[in-house]
Amino acid sequence: MRSLLPNGQTTLRRLLHGHHRALTVLSVASLVGGASEAGLLGLTGLATFSIATDAREIPWPFGAQVSIESLLILAAVLLVVRLVVELIVAQGLSRLMYRVGIDARSSLTASYLESSWELKQAEPAGQLQHLVLNFSRTGM
Repeated sequence: MRSLLPNGQTTLRRLLHGHHRALTVLSVASLVGGASEAGLLGLTGLATFSIATDAREIPWPFGAQVSIESLLILAAVLLVVRLVVELIVAQGLSRLMYRVGIDARSSLTASYLESSWELKQAEPAGQLQHLVLNFSRTGM
């Protein structure tokens, strides 16, 4: 469902305006995390197959042979990379949600305070607090 604002912008675009760098970092980190997880799963499958067949070395692309120990070390490195990337993504998402929430609350408060006196008088007591605390939290 696409909600257009009076100036033609979507709500999501307006909320995320100014946060392009954070979104880019999150996107790249997610891609790196996905690639490291895929590599980790592939290496784990290779190591499991090699252990089950009592192979000491695993054929690698371009004719190279890799020991199971080297394969497990590489898998451990990918696991650490995946963990670090997930921490970066979690921290980035937390910061982005915080900033977007602050922007939404500030915009809502400014709009309410700039409205006419008649509109403010017609609103029930505590309406501004209710809007700032609940409406901006649900994503507008």
